[in-house]
Amino acid sequence: MRNKNLPSLFSDFAYNFNPSSLPISSINIFKICLADWVSVSIAAQNCEVAKKILSLADDDGGVQESFIFGHKSYVSCKTAALINGTISHALDYDDTHFDYLGHPSVVVLSSALAISDKYKLSFEEFKNASIIGMETSCRIGKWLGRKHYRSGFHITSTSGIFGATIAVSKLMGLSSEQIENALCIATSHSSGLKEQFGSMVKPYHVGMAANSAIQSSILSKNGLKASINSFDGPQGFGKTHNSEFNYDSFDDLGKLFIFEKLTHKFHACCHGTHAMIEAINNLKIKFKINSDLIQEINIFVHPQYLNVCNINNPKTSLETKFSFKMIAAMVVSGIDTSKPESFSDKLCINKNLISIMEKTKVISSSNIVETSTKVKIILSDKSEFNEEYDLKKLVEPTDRKNKMMDKTSSLLGELKSNSLWDTIQEEELLPSKWIWNNYNKYL
Repeated sequence: MRNKNLPSLFSDFAYNFNPSSLPISSINIFKICLADWVSVSIAAQNCEVAKKILSLADDDGGVQESFIFGHKSYVSCKTAALINGTISHALDYDDTHFDYLGHPSVVVLSSALAISDKYKLSFEEFKNASIIGMETSCRIGKWLGRKHYRSGFHITSTSGIFGATIAVSKLMGLSSEQIENALCIATSHSSGLKEQFGSMVKPYHVGMAANSAIQSSILSKNGLKASINSFDGPQGFGKTHNSEFNYDSFDDLGKLFIFEKLTHKFHACCHGTHAMIEAINNLKIKFKINSDLIQEINIFVHPQYLNVCNINNPKTSLETKFSFKMIAAMVVSGIDTSKPESFSDKLCINKNLISIMEKTKVISSSNIVETSTKVKIILSDKSEFNEEYDLKKLVEPTDRKNKMMDKTSSLLGELKSNSLWDTIQEEELLPSKWIWNNYNKYL
């Protein structure tokens, strides 16, 4: 695809998209993603990050366009995208795509819902635009590659803005040329630094990207012109953001929907720690390991995670979500990592957990694939137990949905969860309308 610039490639993809070409598998995965996004957002609406970001609603000027989680009134669509994007990523409990180490849904759905609310669009329009937006995020994320991510960029926001811009532009009815230009404008908004991982600003990256996608699309519609070389130019987005320029990521665009390969989180912490959690849980089940008898825990991980989720001495609840040692201590101690409320500031001063952390080593190993973690537990009698777990382990569609229903039920309660799933299957109501109809239950 080197013979065509990226904005033109994706504008053609979006403008000429035929919903009838969508495989049923893509639609089914989207519905699971939507239920996941709504449930983690509702669960997060009273957390500290949400409280801080919701303060922006009070300064919005009184425009009543779009729904926001945790608030009694609508706000402008740009503010809604900013707030909902931040809240939906606040628990770090949303879906992940390992082909590019990003979160495909949060930026796209936050912006797409805001625009759908503003223009009173249908669930069908929202769904179709969101799917091509998520697909775009994944494709551009692969184009950027590991080099971009390891340079320190938060790829969820840096690639997510482009998927969101595609979704918003499609929903706004922009021409192919306007969509192309909106993507070029968005290159100047694409940002997010991994140095913010473990802080309140990490989820804010998602909100920024969702907000900027709407702004880029509006400005393009209004005639603001950007350089057509914004992506591929010598001082364009790719060069300045350390892209790997993986052009083969676009070879089957429109024919194959790679967003379907995303995985969902079943633990309320950084996805890089989940293979470790599953490995430790398997060891506990197999060998009935008593945490009091543990002498040493060795965690073997891919080198890239040393700069992602290896905070050795977490001081806040957010930092605990990015700490191999703390999470390992939680798991062997029997603390349920599937519940967001399990992660708190109190963990950081828990003497029992600190004691286990002191016995834990995180070891970089190039022999470990990115999605896998190996755990070795040594007991005081010198007996050793080993387990390796790979997150790419195939999950059947039915099993995936059942696990997601369990997750939404744990976050919302069984009655609310069932209502959410029923609504999504019917494809009649936008998530904002469904929540508003159940106002007293969710706000």
